[in-house]
Amino acid sequence: MKLILSSDGASKGNPGEAGIGVVISTEKEVVKEIGEYIGTATNNVAEYTALIRGLKECSALGADELEISVDSELMARQLTGVYKVKAANLIPLANTAKALIRSFKKVSVSHVMREFNKRADELANRGIKEHRKQIKEEPVKTAKSTKEIVEECAAWIKKRVDAAHAKGIILGLSGGIDSAVVAALAKKACGDNVLCVMMPCHSSPSALEDAVLVAEAFDLRTVTVDLTDTYDTMKAAMPELIPYGYANIGPRLRMTTLYAMGSDKGYLVAGTSNRTETMIGYFTKWGDAACDIKPIASFYKYQVYDIARELGVPERLITKPPTADLWEGQTDEGEIGLTYDELDGILEFIDDGEEPAGDPATIEKVKGLIKKSAHKRDAIPVFELK
Repeated sequence: MKLILSSDGASKGNPGEAGIGVVISTEKEVVKEIGEYIGTATNNVAEYTALIRGLKECSALGADELEISVDSELMARQLTGVYKVKAANLIPLANTAKALIRSFKKVSVSHVMREFNKRADELANRGIKEHRKQIKEEPVKTAKSTKEIVEECAAWIKKRVDAAHAKGIILGLSGGIDSAVVAALAKKACGDNVLCVMMPCHSSPSALEDAVLVAEAFDLRTVTVDLTDTYDTMKAAMPELIPYGYANIGPRLRMTTLYAMGSDKGYLVAGTSNRTETMIGYFTKWGDAACDIKPIASFYKYQVYDIARELGVPERLITKPPTADLWEGQTDEGEIGLTYDELDGILEFIDDGEEPAGDPATIEKVKGLIKKSAHKRDAIPVFELK
């Protein structure tokens, strides 16, 4: 069965009150109309949300062929792969939309304005108006801006330091995006009472260069502790291990170093794991996961990039492929076997208690990663005598 999907989103403000409008029809008649208020969002987020809702409805109606009409030429080009989605907050939505589109046998996408597109716009705006009536014209609290999130996170770090009667923050500065963001937040929270430790261990020269770049950008105090010889000594003492068995020695040596230096100075150790990596277990148990506070562990990877831009992290770190630098040529996405965009799109659904949309094999792989790594997130089991 072929259906025609016309969708649109509207937002009063940036971000502000947002509504979605969806019209599903055949060549002859309207099959379904949807006009709803969705909360606070930017116009682009509303447009993608409307499209995703429409795609799910078309699938539920049994459509196998779909003609999609959106009123944004940019969005149409993004859906067909002509343009890449660059806005971090849109990437998961675009990935979800594309995954749903692939579930249909035949799909065409256009940005030609039709009568039903105008109707979809009316429905979206009607959703906002109906919401305003329900709340008796009371102002709607808008979503927090990235700047507000940065301020709150920095204040939280300062609060945790004070509560622990500590003097400051110590962290490992790897040259990656996550440690750069945590370092900048710590600096904002604690000023000069932040020490960043660069700990090369058979590391790539570029990683150290990028760490120095971050330190210079935020005027951070640094010290370098080369762990290469220590690593080699431990490796020589355990020659029987398989090659991958040595990979986590480096992260655990780094955490040992941070706690030794942190204890000496009375500083809390700040972890640098984000939510995406935490959920799938992409961290070293008793390595980079061992810390006193986790400032960015509630943020998905795409949110980390948003925060990095707000803080002014050097562009080179934002655009380079993420890597744990565990071995030469290693990248996070290459080792995981999925892109962060794919992961974020699926993980957000799971966090919200919803079934993810997209390729079933990819979804199952992500669920498998979560299940397999549960022991890394759970509290240590303790035997209790009854």
